[in-house]
Amino acid sequence: MTFRNLVTLAALGLSASAAWAAPDPVSAVDGFHQALVRNDAAAATSLLAADALIFEAGHVERSAKEYAGGHLAGDAAHAAKTATRYMGRRCLIGMEMTLVATETLSTPIGDGDVRIGTETMLLRRTGADWRIAHIHWSSRKLAPGKTAPASQPAPPACPA
Repeated sequence: MTFRNLVTLAALGLSASAAWAAPDPVSAVDGFHQALVRNDAAAATSLLAADALIFEAGHVERSAKEYAGGHLAGDAAHAAKTATRYMGRRCLIGMEMTLVATETLSTPIGDGDVRIGTETMLLRRTGADWRIAHIHWSSRKLAPGKTAPASQPAPPACPA
């Protein structure tokens, strides 16, 4: 976020975190991914709970601050050079906590392997908004000679 944007938000009486408020859990998940694609670290971090726990490739980051100083830049770079399609999504929606599980098909822009990915996000209600409290990412290469599973360009909605 630029200084000019912060000044504009202050003039409107908003905080930087309010600019990226997520009124529902799926908006938080999708907003987080959109922020990574835009390389907007402030927006991505604002959608995480301060005590977020992130599991990725056998590594653990134990707070939003640790993630912002660790894997976030690499995740944003990866998101910018990968075309992601969605194979499925399931949600277990609760009043204060919600689980969003997503399956993806990621194709590199340029060189690299097509990957099947799974993502689990646990979200916690914080007042009127939702924040990501836990992320677990896992992926594998699409086996040579295998056809990519059916997918769609936009994340599927969770059943109500």
